[in-house]
Amino acid sequence: MSSFAQDSQSTSRKQPRKRHPDEGHRTRLRDRLDRAGAEALADYEILELLLGFAIRGRDTKAPARAALARFKTLAAVLDADREELLQVAGIGPGVVDALRVVKSASAAYLRSRAAQGDLLSDPDRVADFCRMKYAGERNEVVAALLIDSGNRFRGLVHLAEGTVDRAAVFPRRVAEAALKKGVPSVILVHNHPSGCVSPSAEDRKVTEDVRRALETVGCKLVDHVIVGREGAYSFHGAGEL
Repeated sequence: MSSFAQDSQSTSRKQPRKRHPDEGHRTRLRDRLDRAGAEALADYEILELLLGFAIRGRDTKAPARAALARFKTLAAVLDADREELLQVAGIGPGVVDALRVVKSASAAYLRSRAAQGDLLSDPDRVADFCRMKYAGERNEVVAALLIDSGNRFRGLVHLAEGTVDRAAVFPRRVAEAALKKGVPSVILVHNHPSGCVSPSAEDRKVTEDVRRALETVGCKLVDHVIVGREGAYSFHGAGEL
């Protein structure tokens, strides 16, 4: 090999990797996150960092701002349907998958927190977990949180998806789940896709039917939590249980 060719290869190997102009910006965002936490960052900045794990060597500021312009909040971005996200400029299948992982990991984290300590003394743990898991669902989902004698989380039972007007089905299934797991307490949870968390007359009827069904197997309904995109309603907190 000629000395010219050797010199050319050596020069090529020594060339530094070109940094994307946004790398410095994302580094500064990460530093602020480390120093002051998520409260120090705007929603679009947090989303920029999240997108950076899926978008390499390209701008994440534009797709982050476009996503928030469309969905308004970071929570709504994480709750958005796959097809809706793919309509945002700069967001492809890999980004959608990454956002799904983030939401699932967040729900798993909150579930783990809910499993620690006395749930009834810290109802916000229940509300946070239920909102992360169910508030973004497009259909109504009904589930039961199983609570042991120490008021600790011991399992989640998915009861139904659709509407909550099949009241005759839920009491029996909730009682069966509690009896099978041998737990003394249950928290019923369902979402309102409309966003409004105020209980309907049917919600109150279901609550009473489930409470009575659980009593027949020596179990207590300690709460019924309704979640939506903007909040949660607790029957126990409102003095209705």
